[in-house]
Amino acid sequence: MKRLAILISLLLTVFTVAQNFNDALRLSGEGLGANARALGMGDAFHAVSDDYSAMYFNPAGLAQIRRMEMAGSFDYNSYSNSVNLLGNSVDSDENALSIGEFGMVVPLPTMRGSIVLGLAYTRDRNFTRIYEFDGFNSNGTTQIENLTMLNNPIAYELYLNDYSNEDGHTTKINGNLNQSGKTLQEGYTGKWAFSGAAEVARNLYAGFSLNMLTGEFESDKRYYEDDTRNFYGSSVQLVDGNSSTSDFRTFHLNDIIKWDITGFDFKVGLLYNHFNRFRVGLAVKTPSQYTITETYTIDSYSEFAARTYTYPTYTEEIEYDIETPYEFTAAGAVNLFPVMLSGEVTYIDYSEMEFTDGFGDAGELVWRNQEIKDLMKSVFNMKTGIEFNIASLDTRLRGGFIYKPSAFDGDPSEYDKKYITAGVGFLPNDFISVDAGYAYGWWDSITDNYGDPGTSRGEETITTNKFVLSVSYRY
Repeated sequence: MKRLAILISLLLTVFTVAQNFNDALRLSGEGLGANARALGMGDAFHAVSDDYSAMYFNPAGLAQIRRMEMAGSFDYNSYSNSVNLLGNSVDSDENALSIGEFGMVVPLPTMRGSIVLGLAYTRDRNFTRIYEFDGFNSNGTTQIENLTMLNNPIAYELYLNDYSNEDGHTTKINGNLNQSGKTLQEGYTGKWAFSGAAEVARNLYAGFSLNMLTGEFESDKRYYEDDTRNFYGSSVQLVDGNSSTSDFRTFHLNDIIKWDITGFDFKVGLLYNHFNRFRVGLAVKTPSQYTITETYTIDSYSEFAARTYTYPTYTEEIEYDIETPYEFTAAGAVNLFPVMLSGEVTYIDYSEMEFTDGFGDAGELVWRNQEIKDLMKSVFNMKTGIEFNIASLDTRLRGGFIYKPSAFDGDPSEYDKKYITAGVGFLPNDFISVDAGYAYGWWDSITDNYGDPGTSRGEETITTNKFVLSVSYRY
């Protein structure tokens, strides 16, 4: 009866999901563009922006377009990860194929200058990820111990700890378990952009994009802790007096998070094009206002020699809001026909990310936002690109480099994201262009498998590949 009373008390405790800086960062970092020409040039496109993708980069560039345009793209993303945990390395990879973007641009009749409207959809972030780890941890730190210290009902219900003494929760598990797991993530964010631009003075263009944001995200984490070396054999009862809790074998925890993402933001830009010889672009994106509807599901079991205990599946739905930082971009391009060079810098202060709603406790909201300010920093993302026009072959060759410093204050340079890009474009006639772009990225990272620094930390080496194929028709 005492055990039942304690369990009921625990289950009456609200089981909340701890949103943290990682959730805000997922929606705040710059994605890679879904336009093949821009990607081939390292996404250094804010000062070029002379096709429909200007709605994503610098909407002022739309006003350079003189003919109606319809376009779209497909992209392929692959993600590879090598995780080292306690001297043991596990390699894994995952990929995804999707529509990258599609849109239409319509120039309006004018007596002087130009006015252009556009409508486009762009998938600007891809959340395809995989993470696997496997290693024996003799450090005396386990997920079972974490759950016990947090007074979590899972460990109690699965007979992994004992509340029989008056001092509270205790467990006889003290490390020496093999820890393994696999996390699969998928999803995206996309934006529907309604854009307009005009030539407000000779060679000077101004434009805007009103963006309606949509997306989804799913994370499926499966964790195991196994007594592979029989530290907790038949002589050890995890709950005194209960023989079925001797000879511990396995603890398994599976949690699934699903997001439904909605929101909006606004982007404005200026572009000066000096007779197509050199161009200067400026753009500002306002903070994105995201609303996240999250469904959290968890189930778990423990396995002993004589019995398996199962924790009933628990599901909760919550809603919260995230605000991302401003993005300020300055860009330039020089056309030294047949070569075009472009470059740009984007300033983002990740410490300005914040949760704006969704925490029942106002103190918790303040603490989470202060945590962001303590951990994050401002960065300058840098991009460069080149395009070489081979007029005799109606072909354009491209290359580029992207450098995105880590958002975490104090991270070494190995954690900064680097990409090299390449691309090719074909213009078989005055109406159609076909472009292909590729980006290869690499960086290091760390993941605390159980959320508690030091409990079980995987050291990651990450590589990515992105292919984009774009087709546009102007008439």
